[in-house]
Amino acid sequence: MDKPDTAIEPIAFPEFAPDETVFSMLARAHCLGGYESAVAASRAILGDERAALLFDFPRRLEALGRLMPGRLSDPAALAINATCLPFFTRFRDRSVEERAIQKMCGPSVAALKDDLGLRASAAGPQSTVKACPDCMAEDTATHGIAYWHRILQLPGVTVCPIHRVPLLESAPVRQGKQRALFLPHELRWTYPITRNQEAATYKCSLRLANLAAAALSYALPGGFQPLALYYTYRHGLKAGGFLSRGNRLRLASLERLLDAHVGKLPASIRLCRPELSRETNSLLTILRARQQTFNTLPHLVLIDFLFESWDHFVSTYEWEHAMNAKVNAHGGLSADRIPLEVRSRRSHTLQMESRWDRCTTAILRYMKEQPDCTRSQLVKACGGSWRWLYRNDREWLDANAPEPLPRRRRYLSWVNWQKRDAALVELIEREDRITAFPKNARITPKTVLRNLGPIPFSVQLEKMPKSCAKLSEIAEQIRAGTDNRVPAS
Repeated sequence: MDKPDTAIEPIAFPEFAPDETVFSMLARAHCLGGYESAVAASRAILGDERAALLFDFPRRLEALGRLMPGRLSDPAALAINATCLPFFTRFRDRSVEERAIQKMCGPSVAALKDDLGLRASAAGPQSTVKACPDCMAEDTATHGIAYWHRILQLPGVTVCPIHRVPLLESAPVRQGKQRALFLPHELRWTYPITRNQEAATYKCSLRLANLAAAALSYALPGGFQPLALYYTYRHGLKAGGFLSRGNRLRLASLERLLDAHVGKLPASIRLCRPELSRETNSLLTILRARQQTFNTLPHLVLIDFLFESWDHFVSTYEWEHAMNAKVNAHGGLSADRIPLEVRSRRSHTLQMESRWDRCTTAILRYMKEQPDCTRSQLVKACGGSWRWLYRNDREWLDANAPEPLPRRRRYLSWVNWQKRDAALVELIEREDRITAFPKNARITPKTVLRNLGPIPFSVQLEKMPKSCAKLSEIAEQIRAGTDNRVPAS
C-alpha cells in the first residue's frame, strides 16, 4: 500500500505585507498551513522541494504567480515588488533584469549572483540576515507575527530608514544549502559593533539607508543609460568644485574629500564588489566610466557625496537623459536645428575622442619604434600627449605605458661619462703649465684638477676612472718633485 502524502495542498495564502519578501511570505504560509516540514511546504506550493528555501533570490516564481491574486499573479511583478532584485539591477542594462527574472521563474537560479556581480552564499550577499527591533514590534502588533523586510536586507543598510535605529544581526545562517523556512522571532539576534558608532558615522549610515530604500523602490527616469549617468556625475562634480575650467578632474581635492567621506562609513560596508574593497579608486573609476556598469552600492556612496539626496540626483539624471535623447533624435538633422547646448556637448565629446585618438597613437607609435624605452624616456619624447592622457585617461596610461622603474634604477643618467672621461684625459695631457703649490699644501687629484684652470664641463671623478688615474699620477709626481711641467709664473 502506498504511503499517503502528508503535504497539505495550499488553500489560501496570507497576503503580502508591505515590503515583505517572497521567502517571508512562504515562511508565514508554512506556519499557518500546518505543513510537516519546510520541504513539504515547498513541494506543495511550488512543486519543488527546495525552491521556497532560497532567502534572497527565489526560483519558480511562475508557479507561485498562479496562486497569487491581482497584479502579483505576474511573476515579473513578484520579482520586482517582493524581492531585492531591483536594487541590484538599478544601474544595469534592462536586459540584465530580464535575464534575472527569467531565471527566477524557472527551475534554477544558477549563476544569477555572478551575473549581478555578487558573491554567492546560502543567505544572500552578507551571510547574515538583519531586522529592526521596532519593525518587529510593529509587525507583531499589526499582523500577529514579524516578517522579513526587503529594505533591511540590502547591502550597506545598517540603520532602519523608518525608525532610525541600528539593525539587529543574526548569527550566520549555516553554510551550504538552506534547509528551513524561518521568521525573525526564530533566530538569535545580536547588535553589531556599529550600535555605538559616532554621530558622523550614524548620519552617513542613515543617509545611505535612505538612498538604498529609494534605489529599491524607484526606477531611474527613462531607464538606465550609462552616458546619461556619466554626465550626471560630471554635473555633480562641477557643482562641488571638482572640475577645472577645462572640465578636468581636480584629483587631489577629490581624492582627499572622498577618502574622508568613505572613512565615515561603518567598517562593515564594502564597495565594489561590496565584500572586497573600501578603496576610493573604485569610485574614481565609476566617475570616469562612460559605458561600464557597476554594483549599486558604490553608486549610492557617490550620490550621497555629490548630491546628498535621491531626488536631487534623479532630477539631474532626468535632465541629462533628455539631453542625450535629443542628441540621438537629431543625429541626422542639420546643425542649425540642433539646440545650442546639445550641439556644444556633442562637439566637445567629438573633440575629446579625436584628441584621445591622436595622443594614444603618438605614444603607441613611439613605443613601437623604441620597444626598450623607459617611462621617463616616453614622457620626454611624448610630453604633450602624455600630459593630456595623464589628466583625462590615466587608466589607459597605466595599462599601456612601460612600468615605472624601481626607485634604485629610476634616475638614469643622460651623460656619457665614458666620453667625458676621455675628453678630460685629453685636456690634462694638453695642459703643460700648472700653478705653483704652497710649500706645505696637500697634493691630491682634486687639488691638481682645480689648478689646471677652468674645465668646460662638470667633473665627477668617481665616474671617470681614466681621468682619476691620470690626476693621481700627476699628484704623485708633484709630491716626488719629478713633474716636468713648467710652473705658472
